[in-house]
Amino acid sequence: MTRKKDTTQKVPLWEMMGNYLKENNVKVKDGTDVNSITGEIMSVIWKVFWIRKWMMN
Repeated sequence: MTRKKDTTQKVPLWEMMGNYLKENNVKVKDGTDVNSITGEIMSVIWKVFWIRKWMMN
């Protein structure tokens, strides 16, 4: 799912977010929902980042 102005860095993030929403049956109703979902996804991204960094050392 690519959009007209997406950069190569944004496309995987959009795909990951779309998959997360589908897998967890999340329905977005308003901006508050979007903010909480984005926060959850970002926390997962940071955890994965730090785990990979830790494993490399």
